[in-house]
Amino acid sequence: MMDDKVSIPRNLAKRLERVTRKAGVTPGVLVRTALANQLDYEEWFLKAVDEGIADLDAGRVFTTRQVLAALDKQRAQHFARKPGAWSARPKAKADWDTPATNAAIADALTGGKLP
Repeated sequence: MMDDKVSIPRNLAKRLERVTRKAGVTPGVLVRTALANQLDYEEWFLKAVDEGIADLDAGRVFTTRQVLAALDKQRAQHFARKPGAWSARPKAKADWDTPATNAAIADALTGGKLP
């Protein structure tokens, strides 16, 4: 059986005291919760590593090139699904993003007084 006592560095003890006071819980409750959460994460991580190694051993792997090709295909499918909300709008009779149009707009806004 493990010892029930754990040495906590002074800076962590101060943080623990401050947080438990604000949270309205005892230090023991917070430490047990934090420990349980960290153990859950560590167990999940170790299981994921074991699963990855098993996939590698079984030959279930992809090259970087295969992954990038799959991502490109997925992106293309995503953007080809349906047009955006603005696609149903009628097309403008003129191209509003040309140098001549931009200059005319600038002249109209500034009274032709651009440097």
